[in-house]
Amino acid sequence: MGKNKDIDIQKKRIEEYVRYNYNNIESITFTDSKKVPTGSTYVHGYINEKKNLSFSAWLTPNTFEGEFTNSPELDQLSKYEKNKLPNEIEKEQQVEENNINQSSTWFSDKYSQ
Repeated sequence: MGKNKDIDIQKKRIEEYVRYNYNNIESITFTDSKKVPTGSTYVHGYINEKKNLSFSAWLTPNTFEGEFTNSPELDQLSKYEKNKLPNEIEKEQQVEENNINQSSTWFSDKYSQ
């Protein structure tokens, strides 16, 4: 897998994290990314076309796991006292998906007879 494709995958993960943990997200703009000597990569960006709603996300070494800093202005849009990590978000989404699938299976089983 190429470097740019890896970064693009992680940007999607960062977007999911931001949309899950913050209110009123209309758009996410990534401004730059750079690999540092330690092997980590940082990704900078901002929200809703407002540069004061800025953030930095760290990939360690190649995966975004929730290392995230943001401006005080963006912090005011936070939904939670402590942001949920990407793996927690994924688990919650899987549970919701399973519940929906089980409900639709129950409904179709019950009413298809």
